[in-house]
Amino acid sequence: MLIVKHRVGISPIQGLGVFCEENISKGQIIWKQSHLTEIKYTIDDWAKVKQELAPECFKQFEKYSYKFKNIYYLCIDNSQFMNHGVDTANMYSDEINNTMVASRNISAGEELICNYFEFCDDDDLNIQIIKKFDQRKL
Repeated sequence: MLIVKHRVGISPIQGLGVFCEENISKGQIIWKQSHLTEIKYTIDDWAKVKQELAPECFKQFEKYSYKFKNIYYLCIDNSQFMNHGVDTANMYSDEINNTMVASRNISAGEELICNYFEFCDDDDLNIQIIKKFDQRKL
């Protein structure tokens, strides 16, 4: 769950993004994992959802979820709109505390950018899309 003041807006990276509405200090926690804002699915449950849900709806589930250690997480707060950047990420994943932490001072108005490679399995849909895109640029 996002725990900083923020807004969702048009992103120059991709579609919508999350923009901070306050200055954030290096080391400050921006996001923390919470059962209140994430739905967890086992591999078997995910397969059932895919089978039962209309394909158009399941595409939305895939788009706004991530897979980590063979568990699918569907974010239901605005963190689902956080975009990816390897070189431009301004936060990092603290796996021990299940948080995302500011890697530098972030000014109000900046987009919050994370590195999906830090917390997504290699077969996560978004990781596969990024890898495919990066290969086209080579």
